[in-house]
Formats: sequence, C-alpha cells, structure tokens
Amino acid sequence: MLASDCRNPWAALRTTVWIASLLMGWVGLVGCSVRNNADLLEARLRHQEDELRRLQSRLEEKEAELAEARRETQLLRSKLQQKDSSLGADQITLLAQVERLKINTLLTGGVDRDGQPGDEALSVFLAPQDRQGDVLKVPGTLRLTLYDLGQADREKIGSWTFSPEQMRQHWHRGVLGTGYQFELSWQKPPKSEELVLHAELTTVDNRRFQATTPIRIALSPVQTAVNKQ
Repeated sequence: MLASDCRNPWAALRTTVWIASLLMGWVGLVGCSVRNNADLLEARLRHQEDELRRLQSRLEEKEAELAEARRETQLLRSKLQQKDSSLGADQITLLAQVERLKINTLLTGGVDRDGQPGDEALSVFLAPQDRQGDVLKVPGTLRLTLYDLGQADREKIGSWTFSPEQMRQHWHRGVLGTGYQFELSWQKPPKSEELVLHAELTTVDNRRFQATTPIRIALSPVQTAVNKQ
C-alpha cells in the first residue's frame, strides 16, 4: 500500500473497493461469455442431432426403396425368363430401370436427300431412359405415327412399326447422342411445315412408354405452290 494510502485509510478502502468491483465485473463478463458459448454449443449440437436424424430417416427410406426395386427386378426376371428364355440377366435389369421414352428433338426433323429445296424424309432419334435420364438399350416394339397439322383433323400421313430385332439394327451411338435412329420416307407427302410425331414403345414385359413432339420441316416449292391454290 502506498504511503499516502497509509496516511488516508479511507482512500485505501475506496481503492480496495474499486479493485474488487473491477474483479467482480470481469468475473461476471467471463461467466456470461462462458454461458453464451455453452448455449451456442448446445444449439449447434441439437441442430446436428436433428440433421443426423433426418439423414438417417432418408437413408432408411432409400434402403426400403432399393429393397423394393430389387424384389420387383427379381419378380420381373422370373416372369421374363419364363416368357422368353433368350433374355439375359443384364437385359432384364435394364428393363426394370426404364422410366420413360425420350425423343431427341435436336436430331429429329426433316431430311433433304437431293439437295433441292424441300425435305423428302423424316429423321427420328429417340431412346428409353431411366429415372436419371440415362439412355437404356432395351428390346421392344416401336410404333411411330406422323400427323400433318395443316390437314383437316390432324390427318395421319405416316405409320411405321419396328420389331425388337429391327430396333437393334437401328441402335446408334454418336457424338451428339445415343439411341435408336430412323430415316423414314414420306408415306403421304405433308402439306404443312408443321407436323407432330407420336412414338410408342412396348417393352417385352408389356409396359408402354409414349412421347410426342412437334416437328417443323421444309416443303418443296411445288408443294408450296399447290397449297396456295
């Protein structure tokens, strides 16, 4: 204690009280900080526990879906092997994965064969796909129907059917796409540039998948002149 404090005990007492107050305040601040950190940590732990339970629930759901898919695949494999013993296990597995039929609109449209104005045929590019959009090479019967929007009641101007064996011959894997590719001559020349293509694939397990898309083609000058008459 300073000499001046010895001569003035009241000043020494005030100094002691001031120091004690500072210490108590510091302890209080430290205690609040510790409590706040503990509360924050508990909140984070509760959030992580909730997230863990949610992920666990989703995992159980996916495992149940996977188990069901395996049971369906096994049942499908058994039925198809009884119906068609030529199908391999890989083909049966692919059949079970088919979710939709997709027409590749970038590779589907009119074809100019002679280099003159106007299209003489139709190019069609399509493929079965799984849930993720991956292309599947599966056997089936394909029916393609072409309609002309420029004729009364959307008149049908073409119809083609391909067996599973014929489809295998049209399988194409290229830079721009993978799937079944067909080039179809007009069965009845279109009168309009606006056509509609409808595709239906019936797989060997008797499931049907359909797809429809509009198509714009180029008419020949002769056909254009006939339309104007």
